[in-house]
Amino acid sequence: MATSASDEKVAKAEKVPRYKRILLVRHGESVENIRVRAARSTWARMKSFKLPLASEVWNMCKLIGLDEDSDLSPTGNDMVERMCADLKLSHNSGPFHPNPPELAVYSPLKRAKKTFEIGLLPLLPKISVECSNLLVERRVSEHVYAQQRFRNRVSAFERWIDAREEKSIIIVGHSQFFKHLLGSACPLSKFSNCDIWEYTRLGKGEDRFWKSKKQWYSSPLSEKYPPKSSEFVVKPVTSRSTYDGREITTGDAAGQSPEDLKHSRL
Repeated sequence: MATSASDEKVAKAEKVPRYKRILLVRHGESVENIRVRAARSTWARMKSFKLPLASEVWNMCKLIGLDEDSDLSPTGNDMVERMCADLKLSHNSGPFHPNPPELAVYSPLKRAKKTFEIGLLPLLPKISVECSNLLVERRVSEHVYAQQRFRNRVSAFERWIDAREEKSIIIVGHSQFFKHLLGSACPLSKFSNCDIWEYTRLGKGEDRFWKSKKQWYSSPLSEKYPPKSSEFVVKPVTSRSTYDGREITTGDAAGQSPEDLKHSRL
């Protein structure tokens, strides 16, 4: 008996899980991150009538080149290697256990590609891998006059995720893209380098939305929250999550305020 196109469509839809566990990983620090930070610092000094540092002015001037495919900085490489080591040590309680991701998707830009290849692939040798051009960081033109094009790209990536049969997907990409992907569900103004956040994507008819969130990892080498010493206790930041609009605190960080959790070290 021949199978109709509608039957095939229904069969495919039945294979697609309603609930999908998504891990979002921002790339390690890039050379461009350093330049942007230098520009902000220079501007802040000038507003305070202070002379900017020569090194900051030099890095700021390099922004004129607008290198959208910026590589990892030396600190970024260290971040990625440390992330891999930390996740390996926390294997019994980390984000890859008991159910490791079935699919990895990464942005083709160097900083994201290397973050995946150096920091995650050694821990997930059997995972299916995809490189998606939809995941690239928001381009300069998309900031200025083509904002709808960027939104369309994010929507296209959402549809691609929804059509996948995998129940657990890890995505390596960029802060601006993740913020727009999550929309109102995003708990952050910006993802820090090497941050790992978990979300559950639900399907309800044609409506798709993000239900829960928790942070698994924050790099101890992040310049935003510098370490107090050179030694760290390896433990995933698993305690901050929300469900149905209620914030739930569990695990090692129970009793800490959201601000304390924000500064939790591994």
